[in-house]
Amino acid sequence: MMAYMAWLEENNGLELNDYHALWEWSVSHVPESWESVWEFFGIQASRPYTEILRRRMPGAQWFMGSQLNYAEQVFCKHCE
Repeated sequence: MMAYMAWLEENNGLELNDYHALWEWSVSHVPESWESVWEFFGIQASRPYTEILRRRMPGAQWFMGSQLNYAEQVFCKHCE
């Protein structure tokens, strides 16, 4: 979590000093926080997303338009 918080500061200029600050930001900026998770983990998509979040829970749809290969995501870091 600390690596993610440091990454957010370096890449997004967000200075989140503890878990509570991260949580506050994530629930007040839901699409942006999930997009940052996508970027932080380096998700590779064969088709990029066109929309991060469509509707809130229940029935939320995430990363609309994207197409992922599950096995590629699982093993991509192992193959580097």
